Amino acid sequence: MAGRKIGGRFRTRRVNDGARPVELDCQWALHGKRPGTDYQILACSTGDIDADGYAEILHRFSTGTPEHLPQIVLSWAGREQEQGRIGMAIQEAAPPGQVDGFGRAFAYTRYFCFPYADVADRPVTYTEFYRGIRGLDQPENRDPARCSLAPMNAALIGPAVTAQARSAAALLLTGRQVVVYGCDYVPLDERLKFLDVVASLLPYGMRTRYSAATWASSVSDHSLRLTFAHDKRSGAHNLLFGEPAEVPAEYPVARQYHDWLRSFDDPAEPIELLTRVNEPLRLQDGARALELLQHAHRPKEPAQTVVDVEGHPAVRPPVTEAAPTLQFLISALNVAVRNRNRPSIDNALTEITRLAARSPTRTERDDAVESVRETQILQEGTLDKTDPHVRSQILDAILAAVFSPLTEKHIDEISGMAGGLREELLSAMLRMGEKTQDVDLIVANLLPAGAARTAFANMALTDLIAFATRWPKAVQINARIIDRLERDLSALRPEVPGEIIELLERHYFLSAAIFHLSPPPDPRKPAAADEAAYTRLRELLRLAYGDAPRAGSLNRMTGLYAEPDRALLRLAALERIGTLKGYSPWTILVEEPVARARLEAETKRRIERLLDDEPPSDESTDGQSGQGGQGGQGGQNDQDAPEPPRGPDDDGQGGAVTQILPSDPGVPPKTPRPFWRKRFWRPRARHRERHRGGAPAVRLVVGVGFCLVGLVILSRVAIFMVNLGGD
Repeated sequence: MAGRKIGGRFRTRRVNDGARPVELDCQWALHGKRPGTDYQILACSTGDIDADGYAEILHRFSTGTPEHLPQIVLSWAGREQEQGRIGMAIQEAAPPGQVDGFGRAFAYTRYFCFPYADVADRPVTYTEFYRGIRGLDQPENRDPARCSLAPMNAALIGPAVTAQARSAAALLLTGRQVVVYGCDYVPLDERLKFLDVVASLLPYGMRTRYSAATWASSVSDHSLRLTFAHDKRSGAHNLLFGEPAEVPAEYPVARQYHDWLRSFDDPAEPIELLTRVNEPLRLQDGARALELLQHAHRPKEPAQTVVDVEGHPAVRPPVTEAAPTLQFLISALNVAVRNRNRPSIDNALTEITRLAARSPTRTERDDAVESVRETQILQEGTLDKTDPHVRSQILDAILAAVFSPLTEKHIDEISGMAGGLREELLSAMLRMGEKTQDVDLIVANLLPAGAARTAFANMALTDLIAFATRWPKAVQINARIIDRLERDLSALRPEVPGEIIELLERHYFLSAAIFHLSPPPDPRKPAAADEAAYTRLRELLRLAYGDAPRAGSLNRMTGLYAEPDRALLRLAALERIGTLKGYSPWTILVEEPVARARLEAETKRRIERLLDDEPPSDESTDGQSGQGGQGGQGGQNDQDAPEPPRGPDDDGQGGAVTQILPSDPGVPPKTPRPFWRKRFWRPRARHRERHRGGAPAVRLVVGVGFCLVGLVILSRVAIFMVNLGGD
């Protein structure tokens, strides 16, 4: 077969025409079962291959019953190599619920092929062919399926070349089958890339007789030349995945070819030369391949002199190869990690870091995410045999390149890809430079207790307080924040810096977060939840202010010394309520808040004694017209006084002993209705208690019961009316 030509001539040099896609019309066939039938061709395209021809091709390159699906088979078709075709079969499980006539699960095989002559001058890779056809739908009119493929780029394949790939390519020239075993953990895409790299290390014309599979039985009788398998195969060259092999001395041509591949420092260079050898060849034509490579081995020209449309000489600049994509580099890094090839790991990390610095596009990141998921490079089992320092470098590089800026959604994605969030992965997330708001706290909270405490201790107190204000219902994180705050205040006593106290005052001493930290309501102890929140707030105030609070600090929390506009609003509201319901300002501001608070009886009595201790002073009328001045009495006692005003203020944040208004913009504030819209206060308190204690379920059961009783009554009435009509 050597010396035959495509289109009447043989090209030993191919001009690179850039990144223009290769358009192919692929013939196709669908192989599977119909109810009550055996495997057969269910549909196929029109063309020079009929259903029997497709059945023969699939039978010739059958792999046996696959252990896992999907699988991919690379094949060829055509007796004459000049008219040969390159084919690919994708074996996929039938959708759930589809079984054959005996109730057994089965598989579909989608087969695509195209003439080799269409790509002889513009090579494409098997990986690109798979990406182009895996999403194609079956045409309804049986026309060929059209796909657009990126041309082959040697620079993108070079980083994935390994010593084992060179050995496999050379061993294929011996005429015996090559089997790669011990690779059950390798994902489908990685296996396909290995088969593609081996094909790239052979003359391009050998694809007219190249066949391979991502899995094949070690005992079935098949004609595939290169396969992955679970065990060794008798009579084949068996390679343990990741381990190179020497070519036996009894195959001098294969040894010479192996030496030729290893003579290049840049693995992309022999691939570029091999793509120029596009004469159709058999795998046994190794001697002819070496002869053709001698003609193809020419130095690259710095520029090509051409003639423009007017006949004047012009200089065309050399075509530069595209840089490796982020998706390809992650796959190359995965191969290097599994092969424990430290130089390749370092090279891949350098390239990934360089790509991350130029901010990859959304499409590049999406492709990279898919590569991370398929290679499972973030999983502990993949990196467990790697040096801890190198492991940290790998995690840092991948997270920065693929998941920057880190968001809450990314945390869930990474957890799924890595099989959980272990400590070293969480620590790598904390080291990331670009993160969205609040991600640091979410990640730190997922660390083990000791590491989490250290992480929270290293964060700015202002960020922690701001988070607790925005997310008062984030109980786990807020518990760590309040603990950190109490430790800091205890350490700073007796002189707590004024800026910290002002920060706490602006955020109402995190009263909303403390309220949600209270234990759930217990019907046997209805006051336990509010009592716990009240006690913790008192302690926080004691730590902040000590025994000598600053003048006006507590008064500002109770609403006294308010801004003029807020004071006028409160006065107008007091007058309106008093006009409508006849309530006095003292009742509105003092008696009702004490009455509706779910506190222990002793605590309430202590507050009431404080309120009855002496009449309101004239000084407390600055902000609330003297009628609410008794509420300012709390400014004389740093423990019992800090009961904030009951209702919300004008900026949407308000704190109280029993009702905390969430300030989280993502959670709508639960603002209680004004008490004057109900006739009695105690029924309202019980109504709120039912809401917190699971009353909706009780109401649902009662409602269903009433409906059932109504149905029974209606049925009795209907029977009575029927009997009455019969009489």
